[in-house]
Amino acid sequence: MPIKRSKTFRDGSYHRLVWLGKRTVKDGECAAVWTASGVRNIIEGPRRVHLWFSHVRFLDRQVAGQNEYLLVQFRDGRKENFRGPLALFFDPCVHQAITVKPAFKLDANEAIVVYKEEEIPADGAQPGPVKGKALPHAAVVGLRVAGVGESGKV
Repeated sequence: MPIKRSKTFRDGSYHRLVWLGKRTVKDGECAAVWTASGVRNIIEGPRRVHLWFSHVRFLDRQVAGQNEYLLVQFRDGRKENFRGPLALFFDPCVHQAITVKPAFKLDANEAIVVYKEEEIPADGAQPGPVKGKALPHAAVVGLRVAGVGESGKV
């Protein structure tokens, strides 16, 4: 009869109160451990941790591929974009939410027009081309494709 095994990796649904014991944090896992005095320690694997009157919670891993980015909303209200490929652990004490979003794929002859809400002048928005990484909290106004002719002019 085959042996029933548990999940190979633990995620954010795993949390336990440990009176006396140990936990192995595998390579690719991350855990938050609160001691009896309330101090939080982040443990990244591979590592074995001996626990004494502690609360342990494993953290979810969010992964963005080559054509994706992570939108991270922090508990203090700020938001940041992180370009993929990247993997982050969702720490509930620091992060409000982490979402994986698809990135815009641009060729060498394409541009995106964006504007930031914080920088809108009194006379209206002044859209302009942005090269490289898009600005946080930016709204995409439109996509314009321009081809370069034989004379080198657009």
